[in-house]
Amino acid sequence: MKIGILTLYNAINAGAFLQAYALQKLLISMGHAPEFINFTTPRYIYKKYRPYITTQPGYIIFSIVLIAKFMKAWRKLNLAGILARSKKYDAVIIGSDEVWNLTNETFDHIPQFFGNALKSDRIIAYAPSCGLTSFEDIANHAGAVEGIKRMHAVSGRDDNTAGLLRTITGRPAPMVLDPTLLVDFSDDEISQADRNYILVYAVGLQNHQISRIKAFAEKLKKPLISPCFYNTWCDKSIAASPGEFLGLIRNADYVITNTFHGTLLSLCYHRQFGTFVEKSHKIKSVLKYLDIEDRNISDMPELDTVVLRPVDFKAIDKKISEERGKSLKFIKDSLA
Repeated sequence: MKIGILTLYNAINAGAFLQAYALQKLLISMGHAPEFINFTTPRYIYKKYRPYITTQPGYIIFSIVLIAKFMKAWRKLNLAGILARSKKYDAVIIGSDEVWNLTNETFDHIPQFFGNALKSDRIIAYAPSCGLTSFEDIANHAGAVEGIKRMHAVSGRDDNTAGLLRTITGRPAPMVLDPTLLVDFSDDEISQADRNYILVYAVGLQNHQISRIKAFAEKLKKPLISPCFYNTWCDKSIAASPGEFLGLIRNADYVITNTFHGTLLSLCYHRQFGTFVEKSHKIKSVLKYLDIEDRNISDMPELDTVVLRPVDFKAIDKKISEERGKSLKFIKDSLA
């Protein structure tokens, strides 16, 4: 089956790339021919590269290396040309990632993300996220409700999104796993030499959070390594490709994150971790889903209270395995 995928595949973000790549990898393993539909706009390109325009010499070098590595990684994706936007597909899958987060201003909220102006009789929403978007936001966004209602099958990556979908469509909308939990990345990892460190996969942290992380590192006498983000307060910031990022997670003694995929991949690689949940519905949802809400370090004055506490990975693996089966069934049934 020729399948078009509509997601944020070309963001300079390891999680965004890996969820897109994982879905492609999964669909190919099922015998399908997936490709990513390109609806990139000039404004999106500006928004994507604007954060990397700087006068700081160190950040300039970091940005150039990071962007070059992601451009190389994007070659692993089957990309449809811009002229193929009007192409007819046997099915189109929208998701995963925050394609429905109308509060996220880093990308354009194009009609196609809501199932409009797409040439396919079978449009499926797989694991999209609304982020902090409310029902009122969706209802007030031109064509969003109508497009979602017309979809063949819908699902959400978190309970907030799944709940909104049930309200909008009046149909079942299960919560399914992010694509990164559906595939094995071992062949995609790039081995790293670094050992004996704390990985910090986080951006936009507040000063009091940074102070707590540094105090934790000092207590353990371990350096802080920041992949993909230029955090000058860490001992080392690495302009890592997605494959290098996976290798760095595998080797880390501990992981501190405030991201959804940082949380998921810590679980995949059985790393002791702590997550600053704050207002993130998607992180809060997955921690609740797996019964590990105690990994939230938002209100912990000393991080070792949480991060050093052993994680019951055997129980988590069992739960993920059960949910993986349900998620795969949703995809297969939606495409049948």
